[in-house]
Amino acid sequence: MVSVDVDRLDEADGTARLFSIDHANVVSVHRKTTALGASGGNLRQWVEEQLRSSGLMQPIQSLQLLTFPKVLGSGFAPISLWIARGGDDRVVGVIYEVHNTFGEAHAYVFPAGGNLGQHHADKEFHVSPFMDIAGRYRFRLSIVEGALSLVVENIIDGECAHSAQLALRARPLTDGDIAKLLIRMPFSGFGVILAIHWQALKLWLKGAKYRSKPEQRADKTTRAIADQVSTASAPQQDRRSA
Repeated sequence: MVSVDVDRLDEADGTARLFSIDHANVVSVHRKTTALGASGGNLRQWVEEQLRSSGLMQPIQSLQLLTFPKVLGSGFAPISLWIARGGDDRVVGVIYEVHNTFGEAHAYVFPAGGNLGQHHADKEFHVSPFMDIAGRYRFRLSIVEGALSLVVENIIDGECAHSAQLALRARPLTDGDIAKLLIRMPFSGFGVILAIHWQALKLWLKGAKYRSKPEQRADKTTRAIADQVSTASAPQQDRRSA
């Protein structure tokens, strides 16, 4: 994944010769494929509108986009994180922008207000053809000293039906690292979508029931709210990836 400062995209474009913003390169990030509903490529305005409408009162000092880039022109971002910070560098808001393989997107918006605790939102978006739009998502996000950890659990009737995780550590983006990426994983851009369909095939062969995709709901954003009580032990993770 690649992290960029939304207010300094022109500078990011010159970070490395093999990395670009808005035009083809070995690794690239494009405004038009991010920010659900953002008009004219104004990413900050879109994020501010979503967080303000969800109740955020604090000013946003800086805005970070963490996403899956295109590699050799190919790529798919199942999830992107928009991380808004206040003047004291505390996280005041997060948007989880989720994409499915049907070309649709939905945003789960959390006005953290400087308190990045466990939070939840009703599941409102079709992601997997093997899972219903049911229950709610429970988010646990931690950002400490360049390390980011995210756990998203789909809770249905009090039980964890599915869990997905990200565990990342920041490092500078250099031409050398991009070259190493190409050697290790030359098709990593296409590999994300390939891995999704491979897991779907395995589930289908195991007898998972296929659900037809429903029409996407008109409202493409859902507000996440902080959990009042988060001391209960987490449910056992279900490792069936979907």
